[in-house]
Amino acid sequence: MAPEKKVISNDAKLRETASEFEAIFIQQMLKTMRETSFESDLLPKSEGEKIFRSLLDEQYANISAKSRSLGLGEMIFQQLKSNLEN
Repeated sequence: MAPEKKVISNDAKLRETASEFEAIFIQQMLKTMRETSFESDLLPKSEGEKIFRSLLDEQYANISAKSRSLGLGEMIFQQLKSNLEN
């Protein structure tokens, strides 16, 4: 039974890592989106607002990855799992 628990543990670690990668990917997409959006120079953004938006995007990315809405984490998990089995 010990080897089965190890496999389950490895699958859980792999799934968590794939989800974390998905969160990083989503965060980069949000960052790029914000950089390319049209904004007025009438009200310049403070450093505090930039930091807040960055942290907010990080939370959005984590929530999205945990909800598995994109499915990217699952695809990464399946691909890496199949590579480890071979």
